Amino acid sequence: MVSAEADKIMQRRWAYVMAGLAAVAAGWWLLAHRGYRPAPDALAAYREGVAALEDGTYYHASQALERAAARDPQFVLARARLAEAYFELDLSEKARQTAPHGGDPLVEAIQLTVSGKFPEAAKLYQDIAANAGSGEKSDAYIDLGRAYERESQPADAIEAYRQATRRGPRNRAAWLRLGRLYQRHLQQDRAAQALARAAELGYREEVESGPEYLTPPRLIEAGYRQFAKGDDDQARQSYTQARDLAHRYGMEHTEALALAGLGNLDARAGDADRAIESLQPAAALFLRDGYRQDCVDTLTVLARMQHRKGDLAGALVSYQQQVQLGGGEPAVHAMGEMYLEQGRLPEALAAFQNAADTARNSGDRLAASFGQLDLAAVYLRLGRLDDAQHAIDSSGPSPSRAVADRADESRAELALRRHDYARAIELSQHVLRGYNLGVDLTVEAKCTLGSAKMATGERAEGRALLAEAVRLAAESDSPLVRADARQALAAAH
Repeated sequence: MVSAEADKIMQRRWAYVMAGLAAVAAGWWLLAHRGYRPAPDALAAYREGVAALEDGTYYHASQALERAAARDPQFVLARARLAEAYFELDLSEKARQTAPHGGDPLVEAIQLTVSGKFPEAAKLYQDIAANAGSGEKSDAYIDLGRAYERESQPADAIEAYRQATRRGPRNRAAWLRLGRLYQRHLQQDRAAQALARAAELGYREEVESGPEYLTPPRLIEAGYRQFAKGDDDQARQSYTQARDLAHRYGMEHTEALALAGLGNLDARAGDADRAIESLQPAAALFLRDGYRQDCVDTLTVLARMQHRKGDLAGALVSYQQQVQLGGGEPAVHAMGEMYLEQGRLPEALAAFQNAADTARNSGDRLAASFGQLDLAAVYLRLGRLDDAQHAIDSSGPSPSRAVADRADESRAELALRRHDYARAIELSQHVLRGYNLGVDLTVEAKCTLGSAKMATGERAEGRALLAEAVRLAAESDSPLVRADARQALAAAH
């Protein structure tokens, strides 16, 4: 009788055999059309390496592909996949030195990847997937999904992996990749279903053993989980260890991820100086190596910390970099706020108009409404009251209570500028009867109400409201809100 342990060993060996067979198609169609036939032992090692790449066991992949390349030096695709494995291990320089050049589409796509040209690589992988034969579609879509992951496009990556499972229902790596991506984006039910299917097809989760340079990525993953749970002390320990080890091994992308993690922790703790110290080099590394979304995310926090310190010029540069990288409406809107605080009203107006147009074109009704109210705020400062009225009206039916309150406060300020004090009082009081207004809107409404009361002769009550607004404004992160409250109070004397 076979023992239970022996049975487990046999099952595991069978799983590896199946993994090798499943990887036959991966890259084979490219080999076939080039007319090249690698040495049999090199091909076997190649298949093992590609299966490990798809499973995400990159050290195992590198070992197998090193054997393949050594046994057949003319096996160009083995060297290309080896460069890809090195790249996934964050051995970027080694990957660039290993990657071959050639006319083969997959070789070219990998060469673009290790050079940090992720958008170009993703486009080429799209073409490869579109032109692959029916038997190769599933593996081609896995490559495409991995390209989208590098481009920080999780929705597109999920769709690519779903296509891979449709084209190859028994493709274990496709289910595994899909499950892991669902897991990272907290879609736990879908993750469980996909990972269960991967297990049915022979996958057993193992912790990859190997040299110490495998540790930093695991520490980064641990830091992400700890940060999400609010366990900041443990997250700091994980990120610090990852940073130090990554620096030792020249793993620059992993080091940048660790620095960004530490910067986020310091930002959450309110330590702007320390946050900037980590976030600036992280953003520079992401920008240099083509990690667009990582760079945008890091610049967002960096700009907020620069703003908090009063470094408006530095914050503007960070927001401008975000816009250049495709940061979208939030970055453009933030630039408008920076210009507004600096008193650069024409530039603020242009930025807010751009943000409102971007939001409207993308179908983001909430952001588009807020964008119109931002425009109204600038027009009020410029004394262009009719334009302010038009912008408020253009905000449309309020898609949320927050927009409705903001619109009413804008109308109240417009009424104050037009000397319609009764209307200003009515609207600002209505706003203040709301709930969860936030500090800034509360300060603005009290300033409008206090100024209207002063104008109608209720000077004691008006002055008290303005003094209260100044006290509340001290809690605001916006220098502009604090300055406006002080100015309103000074005008009352």
